[in-house]
Amino acid sequence: MALEGTIKEFGLADIFQLIGLQKKTGTLFLKGLDATVNIHFEDGAVVKIDESAKLPKYLTGMILVNLGKVKPEQLEEALEIQKTTARKIGSILIGQEVINKDDLKNALSFQMKEAVYRVFRWKGGDYKFYQDKVDYDRDTIIPLSSEHLLMDGVRMLDEWPKLEKILPSADTVLKKDEQKTIPEEEEAAAGEEIFSYESGPDGLSRETVETFRRIHGSRTVYEIIESSPLGEFDASKAIAELIQKGYLRKTESIPEIVLHEKAIRRTTGISEWYRYIPYLIVFISLVLIVFQITGTRKIMNPRVTKFPDIKVSFCSSQVQKLKENAELYYFDYGLYPQDASLLKKMGYDAHIIDPWGKTFLLNYSGGEAIITSAGPDGSFGTTDDISSNP
Repeated sequence: MALEGTIKEFGLADIFQLIGLQKKTGTLFLKGLDATVNIHFEDGAVVKIDESAKLPKYLTGMILVNLGKVKPEQLEEALEIQKTTARKIGSILIGQEVINKDDLKNALSFQMKEAVYRVFRWKGGDYKFYQDKVDYDRDTIIPLSSEHLLMDGVRMLDEWPKLEKILPSADTVLKKDEQKTIPEEEEAAAGEEIFSYESGPDGLSRETVETFRRIHGSRTVYEIIESSPLGEFDASKAIAELIQKGYLRKTESIPEIVLHEKAIRRTTGISEWYRYIPYLIVFISLVLIVFQITGTRKIMNPRVTKFPDIKVSFCSSQVQKLKENAELYYFDYGLYPQDASLLKKMGYDAHIIDPWGKTFLLNYSGGEAIITSAGPDGSFGTTDDISSNP
């Protein structure tokens, strides 16, 4: 069966139903406005999904962290091992006996379900389905019924418009109402089993109660969803329910200056202003030396100076600034930009050309933005490259 067309003409729900009913084996290629997704089927069930861009929340390691199966420091250690071995993160964590195979199976099932639910919300794009054999890890993948995915997906599509009327923007800060509490919250925080009852006060679902328990202090809508073990729809539904029943109240959106500062903190892990002092001292010293030798013109334009050390120093500061902007972009939109030029287009204070006239390279590793200049020789992959992750 060769099936192709546009999503606008023939919706994804119809495509899933057709593949599921006929129990087809093959790959559904989907191309949207800014992403491509390949969904692999075996006998009508989903067994594997490849995405061109995956949000950090839906990376296998982060799913396991949010589910409480892996500690952040354990994930960091596993990611370091992955850099040198190229092994899958799940395999590393099982080898370290941090998780078991069932934990990994559940995380991968969640990952695939959420990917399907996201594409169900696409308004347009192209699709092609080709029948062919599918290779996947049968030891860790639980095939997902197309029928069940379709039913859940259609239900979510019906309810999303109602949620969007209740939910504030992603950067809106939510606070717990001091007048309303949920019993057993202290016991749960002390380590007792979460979801200890089917429903809480005011008829709150156990998922909603767990979402409430995970909110500490003031957090944005985006931050609550990002750290939730629930999928985007279920987490959004829980937040909407808590707002409606008065357990959470909206405050102002985060000011831009705070967004910028939070992005810097995530990048450097240091919040004090004096983190810049060593760089300032070095910079002033270099400026004074070069001023005495070459005059003001060379100082004001590092691109034309004859002193390579000045260009290298200037480039290093550009790299760090661009990295900060990439992190800020992720904080604002929930994903990293595809390339450095997008930062410029979106109005961020980003200089995307290095002192030698080459465009900075932007890529990602371990959920972190990495900015690289080709350096004086203009070629990437050589010893004089200047990177934010040396």
